[in-house]
Formats: sequence, C-alpha cells, structure tokens
Amino acid sequence: MILIDNRDELIKNLDTVESYLNGDNDEVVEIMAELIRKGKNFVAYNFNGSTHFAPSRFVGYKDNTIRKHFQKDNGKHGTYTSQRLRRSDILGIDRPDPELQTEWESYCRECGVEPTKGTKTFWRLSDYEAKVASINEFAEGKRYYTRHLAYERNHKAIQQAKENYLNQHGSVCQICGFNFHATYGEVGRNYIEAHHTKPVSEMKEGDVTRVEDLAMVCANCHRMLHRKRPLLKPTELKKLLK
Repeated sequence: MILIDNRDELIKNLDTVESYLNGDNDEVVEIMAELIRKGKNFVAYNFNGSTHFAPSRFVGYKDNTIRKHFQKDNGKHGTYTSQRLRRSDILGIDRPDPELQTEWESYCRECGVEPTKGTKTFWRLSDYEAKVASINEFAEGKRYYTRHLAYERNHKAIQQAKENYLNQHGSVCQICGFNFHATYGEVGRNYIEAHHTKPVSEMKEGDVTRVEDLAMVCANCHRMLHRKRPLLKPTELKKLLK
C-alpha cells in the first residue's frame, strides 16, 4: 500500500472515514468503529460541531478503503503511517492529550464500541471541511473484514431460525406486529428480516450466530434498531412505539 504524500490526500481519507460512518450500511459502520476502537494514534478533527477521530493506520495510506485495508499481505503497518503523518508538511508530531483521550473514549462509545486501554497520541487538525458522500462497500468490506478476523456469520443458522419463526408466527414483526402476508398477500408470505442483536464489533474469533442472537423484524423496525449507537434492543424499540 502506498503512503499518503500530502495533507490533501489525508483529507480525502478523512472524507472516506466519515462517508463510511454516515452511510446506510450498518456492517460498514461497525467495521469502521472497530478500527477507531483499536487504534493507537489518531487524527482529531471537527465534524458537524463535534470532535471525531480517525486512526492513523487507516488514513495514512493513499486512497484507502475497507477493501484495501483488509486485503491479505498488503504490507500495511501502523508504524509507517504514523511516521508519514509526523512529517512537518502533513501534521507534525503527535502527542498524548488527556482532554482528547477523554473525548476519544466518549466517541468510541457513541460509535457503539468500548475503547481499548492505554494512552493514545493525537494530532489536532483544525482546518478540515468535510466533503462526504455515502459509500456502500457492504459486500467487499464485510468479506475482507471477516476474513481478517477469521469468522463468518452462520448463514445456515440464520435461515433455519427464519424458517422456525415463520412456521410458528408467520410473517409478523416481533416488535411492531406488522404482517407482510396480511398486507401484501402472497408476495409477502414467508418474508421476514433477521436482525443481529450482537454487533460485529462484539464478536470474537470463532463466534457463530445463535438463534437467540436474532430478532425477526420488518424493514422499518430493522432500520430503527440501527439508528442509535449502541444499537437499540428490540425491547427498547418496542417501548418507543406510539
């Protein structure tokens, strides 16, 4: 992977980070949040009135994407990117900063992940103006991420859980009660969406999807469950129904 060579290339990567975090793909949001959780050196910048953080290991490579980042044997290493960002014509020297450390820890929790322990170092970037467009890299992002962590969601278990639920309850959302079959007729028969109540960032190597980790919901409730970080629980969303 090629290191960035100037501040403009850094800014472009910050736009990419924000595009992932503000996109519609929940898996990609979780992947990016996990990178922020596990970082050691961060660029701190303002986005929509609050301080956000991007790991140097991601933004230090030119035109980086989730797909590139998790490709096997791509030669990436956090030491290389940090050294490049320390160039005087890019950001200069990064330093520990107790105030930013506290803000980073809060930011991690807002993203739905628990911050790692240890003192981090930071660069302050005061002149960032976001140019963010939505990026949808679900297929390739998830493929490389799960290969990197050596686990996959158990799709057979998901399909079996759906079939069991549909046989017992029909195409009825277990949160709001919306009935696909009753509303749409035959086209809605045996349709339901499976929501993973355990985010990617909480899964460990070797984890598989269990039936109890799934909620069977309609599309509207599925989107609402992902509207907040940490994710809303189905019981919490049900209480919000009016």
